[in-house]
Amino acid sequence: MRILLLVHLYPPQHHAGTENLTHGLAKALLQAGHEVLVLAGAIEAEEGGTDTHDGVTVHRLPSPAVVHSNPAGEQAVADTIGSFRPDVLHVMHLQRHGVGIIAVAARYNLPCVFTATDFWIRCPMSQLTLPDGRACTGIDPVAGNCLQHIASVRSGASRHLARLPAPLWQVGGWLAGTKLLSYTRAGSKISSLARRNQIISAALGQIAACIAPSEPIAEALLAMGVPAKRIHRLPYGLPDLGPAPQVERGKRGPLRFGCMATLSAHKGLHIAAQALANIPRTLDCTLDIWGAETSDVAYVSRLRRLAASDQRIRIHPAFSPELLGLHLSHIDMLLVPSLWIENAPLVAASAMTVGCPVLGSDVAGIAVVVEAGRSAKLIPPGDVAAWTASMTDYARNPNLVHVMSQSTRPTLPTMPNYTKQVCAIYDLVTKGAA
Repeated sequence: MRILLLVHLYPPQHHAGTENLTHGLAKALLQAGHEVLVLAGAIEAEEGGTDTHDGVTVHRLPSPAVVHSNPAGEQAVADTIGSFRPDVLHVMHLQRHGVGIIAVAARYNLPCVFTATDFWIRCPMSQLTLPDGRACTGIDPVAGNCLQHIASVRSGASRHLARLPAPLWQVGGWLAGTKLLSYTRAGSKISSLARRNQIISAALGQIAACIAPSEPIAEALLAMGVPAKRIHRLPYGLPDLGPAPQVERGKRGPLRFGCMATLSAHKGLHIAAQALANIPRTLDCTLDIWGAETSDVAYVSRLRRLAASDQRIRIHPAFSPELLGLHLSHIDMLLVPSLWIENAPLVAASAMTVGCPVLGSDVAGIAVVVEAGRSAKLIPPGDVAAWTASMTDYARNPNLVHVMSQSTRPTLPTMPNYTKQVCAIYDLVTKGAA
C-alpha cells in the first residue's frame, strides 16, 4: 500500500509528541513493507525541500500556522498526491496545511484518515485552555475569547492589550464582523476565526475515518459533527525509545526529578520549577528540564529566570526520540505538570514502560496512560502548593519512588501492534467500509 502521511512539523528539526509519533508510524509502515512518503510543514524557508530522515522520505513545505485554511499550500498537496499516487492519506496534524487539503484528497477520490493528536479542530491554540489555565469551551460566536488568548502570547503591546476585560474583546470581535470593518485585513481574519468551527466541521465530514487516542479527543470529534461510526478509539503506539538502562530509582543519591516537554506555558513547566524552588535545600533533590524553545519568548525567559534563581534546576535542549530511554534512566521520577487536558502524552507512557514513576497533573489525557495510586500520582494542575508538598514528600522519602518504580508496566501498545491496527483502518477506508 502507498501511504501519504501529512503532519505540521517533522524530525529532525522538530521533536514533540505528534512529530515523534508520526516518525515512529512511518518507520513501522516501511518495515511492514508499505511505501511511505511524509508531507510535512516547515517553519523556516531553508527547511523546505525533499530529504530522507532515518530511512523515511520527507517532503517539507515552508508554511505559516493557519487559522483553518492554507490555499497556497493546497496546490503543493495536490501535486504531491498526483505524483506519489497514494492509496490513502493519513493526516496527523492540519496546523500548517489547513483543512482544504481534505477537499483536495476528495477530488482525487483518495480516502483520508485523520488522527487528532490535540484539540486543534476546536481551538486555534490547540489546547482548549485559557491563558490562566482554566478550561475553554471553544471559539465563541464573535471569537473575542480567541483574540484575547492570541494577544496574550504575543510580545509587546499585544500582551498588554490582552489584560483588557473580556467584554471589550467581545465588542472588538463583534465590530470586526460588521460590514464596516469586515473588508479590512484585520476584520477579515477575525471574521474567518469566528467561522472556523463551521469550516472545519464541514471538512471533517469528508474524512473516511478518525482515530481518537483518548476519550476527550473522541468527544471533541463528536462535538464537531463527526459521526460516531467513523471514530476509531485507538491508543497511540510507543515509538522506539532506544537504549534504556535499568537503574535503581530512589536509591542513588540526590532524587532527580525530570520534565521532558516543549517550553510552552500550557506544559506547566514553571509549576514544577516553582515547586522545586520551594523544597527546603536541606533535602537533596534536583530538577532537569529538557525541551525545545518556542516563539513565546516571554515564557521561555521566565522559565530561565526560575532556573537561574536555584542551582538545583537545570534546563537542557530537546533531544532526539531515540535517546528518550537513555534520558529517562537519568531521572528518578518524571514530572508532567500540564495545564491543558493533554492527550495521552507519549513521554508519560514511555516512563511507565522503562520503570520510571510519574507525578502528573490530574487531567483526563494523562490519567489514561499512567496507573495512579500504583506507579504514578496525579495532583491538581497549576496548584504550586500541592506540587511542592508531593515533591517534598518524595525528596524526604525517596524509597517511595523506588517502590513505585517496581510497579510500573507498559500502558500503550508497541508501535508494531499499533501499526497493524492503523493498517486495518486503512483497509477499511480503501474498501469503502469504514
